[in-house]
Amino acid sequence: MQRSPGRVAQENFERVQAERSRQADALLRSLEQFQKAKTQRLQATVLDYQRRLLRGEDMDIPIRRAEYELDGLAEDVDRRRGEIEGKRHVQVHDPQLLNMAVLVSGEKHTGTHLIGTEKSD
Repeated sequence: MQRSPGRVAQENFERVQAERSRQADALLRSLEQFQKAKTQRLQATVLDYQRRLLRGEDMDIPIRRAEYELDGLAEDVDRRRGEIEGKRHVQVHDPQLLNMAVLVSGEKHTGTHLIGTEKSD
């Protein structure tokens, strides 16, 4: 039993959709791990700077920079999460005939020719 072009397209769509979803899930897990690790590192840095500030060191600028990095990290992760989610979506179109060639076996020639071309032996 031959499958219809629409059925083939649907099966391909489902296969590609499942693969993209799997890839997106893996990327999102990786992104979450990255965000968690970097957030912990930056928070530890801010705590260290605050301790140093209490000891009398001038740490206002380093603290602001680390806090700015934390804010930027959240924005970057949100942007990247949106990009990953956007890649989940697959657009499917019905198959279309884009080009065609017809092979005709000739009685005069032993080979096969394309319509519009002569093949001589």
